[in-house]
Amino acid sequence: MKPEFGHSVELKEFGCCNEHFEFESGPKFKLKSFKNYADHFKRQYFVKEDQITASNFNSDAMQMLSEPSIPDIEGEYWRIIENPTEEIEVLHGNTTETSASQSGFPLKTNPRDVTACPQYVESGWNLNNTPKLQDSLLRFESCNSSSILLPRLSIGMCFSSNHWRIEEHHLYLLSYIHFGAPRIFYGVPGSHRCKFEEAVKKHLPQLSAHPCLLQNLATQFSPSILTSEGIPVYRCVQNPKEFVLILPGAYHAEFDSGFNCYEAVNFAPFDWLPHGQNAVELYREQDRKTSISHDKLLLEAAAEAIRALGELALRNKNSFDDSKWRRVCPNYGYLTKALKVSLYSPL
Repeated sequence: MKPEFGHSVELKEFGCCNEHFEFESGPKFKLKSFKNYADHFKRQYFVKEDQITASNFNSDAMQMLSEPSIPDIEGEYWRIIENPTEEIEVLHGNTTETSASQSGFPLKTNPRDVTACPQYVESGWNLNNTPKLQDSLLRFESCNSSSILLPRLSIGMCFSSNHWRIEEHHLYLLSYIHFGAPRIFYGVPGSHRCKFEEAVKKHLPQLSAHPCLLQNLATQFSPSILTSEGIPVYRCVQNPKEFVLILPGAYHAEFDSGFNCYEAVNFAPFDWLPHGQNAVELYREQDRKTSISHDKLLLEAAAEAIRALGELALRNKNSFDDSKWRRVCPNYGYLTKALKVSLYSPL
């Protein structure tokens, strides 16, 4: 289901110069106006002057001439990053919380959605539901106290980017393109997080004085540099109607190949718990504020586990929900181990 924009979308612009990006507040657009702007930029950027003659200058011919391939766009993007010869300015409607706009997925609060597509309203793949699924610990977090439960709706254009970063609290991320051009993702496994940060400090030593920037970089970094340091970098192309899943603690970056609309949200199954504990300890070292209470999620889950296992003992019956608690509560289960670590970790 496509999102409806009856209001202006505020977009951010950035200029690429030397080895960094600069962000500024940009103008306001409605979706159709922004699509026209994005399509015009892409067409003008990639068309070659010697391809345009008086005999072939028509809209159909221009469209064929100016539609570059994904490898062409990707090559040009990294040329701009690695060997900048000019300043490029693009717009990006970034991380618009869906409480302030319409989600691209059906909403339980919209009677029309409930009537038209009830199966999608309740689906776990509906990003409005994903953070609060039964197996996601974020369901113990309050919507009033944390915006991390809300999907973020974004509008992109050719070359608009999200830079290398780890999700807040090293949470899982699920991303979906509603419509438009593909996105190109790059990822470094969480097991190579420290090596990634060492490589960034080596090549950009000015960031060493600001360790929190390594969690949410304001700098783009070429995959070729990372691979030269022995760091594995994985790439995927996300097309419309496809999901991309980012695992906990993984550095990732992406950029858009043209006008598109996408949405993303965090969630936290039980196997996230050790990653969440690592994030809490890291934030403590960096004197950085947390976005969610790890202890609250942990204790709420433990309390529910005690209730569920107590009812199971009385009923002496098994269900899918009961088997979940049996998996996470033994001595080596995720919940039990996380409780032990939290209890014995230094304040």
